Amino acid sequence: MKLYYLPGACSLASHILLREAGADFTLVQVERGTGRTTDGGDYTAINPLGYVPALGETEHGILLENGAILPFLAQKFGFVGIGGFHSMLQEIGFLSTELHKAYSPFFKNPNIAGRDREGAESQLHSRLGRYEQAYAGTDFNAAKAYAFVITNWSAHVGVSLEKYPRINAMRDALSARRSVRAAMAAEGLS
Repeated sequence: MKLYYLPGACSLASHILLREAGADFTLVQVERGTGRTTDGGDYTAINPLGYVPALGETEHGILLENGAILPFLAQKFGFVGIGGFHSMLQEIGFLSTELHKAYSPFFKNPNIAGRDREGAESQLHSRLGRYEQAYAGTDFNAAKAYAFVITNWSAHVGVSLEKYPRINAMRDALSARRSVRAAMAAEGLS
């Protein structure tokens, strides 16, 4: 398999799962905003929209989107979790459409301030609160790897997670995993 990634982006979730599985895979870094890979390839030939992740060289060809890649890896390597496949899909759906998206205003405008920042933080905290209540836990599955990556962005955008004890316990549990530390080191994040 071949994972196309950007350091610290949501592709890190797939990277964690591949390392957790001990899978044979190749990493190909995508250059931010260029449509190229660091080895000179044209990433837009893989994903015309240019964003990560993409997982190539699978029995299904190239897979795009966390909503497809994470369940594929979960089934292939047994990372479905204690709630079962559909519970994991529901969690990935929430992460993709609600929590991931709630960080977007901070990345689109790194200098977001005033009322715009207050509104973005309010939206983000409502989604973090829902995740805390409905999904956060220390069991390992594909969705938890994704949640770990997304909540890592909080430090980058200056939003505290201190009022989310279940999210923090989940983050601590995942941080202790060898696969997480190895993936982060390989992406230059530790």
